[in-house]
Amino acid sequence: MKERAIALLSGGLDSSVATELLAEKYEIVCALTIDYNQKAVQKEIEAARLLCSRLGVEHRVIAQPWLGEITSTALVSEDSSVPTTTEQSIDDRVEASARAEAVWVPNRNGLFANIAASFADAYNADAIIVGFNAEEAATFSDNSIACADALTKSFSYSTLARPRIVAPTAGLKKDEIAAIAAKRDVVEFWSCYLCGEKMCGACESCVRTKRAFRT
Repeated sequence: MKERAIALLSGGLDSSVATELLAEKYEIVCALTIDYNQKAVQKEIEAARLLCSRLGVEHRVIAQPWLGEITSTALVSEDSSVPTTTEQSIDDRVEASARAEAVWVPNRNGLFANIAASFADAYNADAIIVGFNAEEAATFSDNSIACADALTKSFSYSTLARPRIVAPTAGLKKDEIAAIAAKRDVVEFWSCYLCGEKMCGACESCVRTKRAFRT
């Protein structure tokens, strides 16, 4: 019998690949996309729904409007522009730190993981699938393996099901994740901080994704 899992599916490349990779190993009870009024939310939801439809997984959108209300992050605020970058400067530590601060959402991944843990506890699921990656973990600590391990440890106290965080892409860089997406034909993702007809091509998420697929 397969173990049961909840997928945290943002609709981005990493979480889409992570969910697709583990769809055969686990019985994915449902996939959760969190709506905190981020600028790209409708495109993210659309991508997540397309992937879930192909995989035969229930998709649920969880509204958390208060999270957007308490932050001035550029991912939400219409008064703040999403920072742009280039392939030449994207790995510059000083610039990366400034961009991270501009798009930081207070305790986002910690909150999302705990929401998923509540679902896991209710449905007696063994695992929570997340799309962390090593490249962004260098800037965003909540994308790291250490964060995944700490969250798993906390769930042993806060839940009865004691689900573990499963992050199949956490040790991979974007080009490695892109290679998996290409090999497995994962096209249902939106890797942009904005919600245009096409991905903007200039935000950090876009630039990392473009570079990864060209590598």
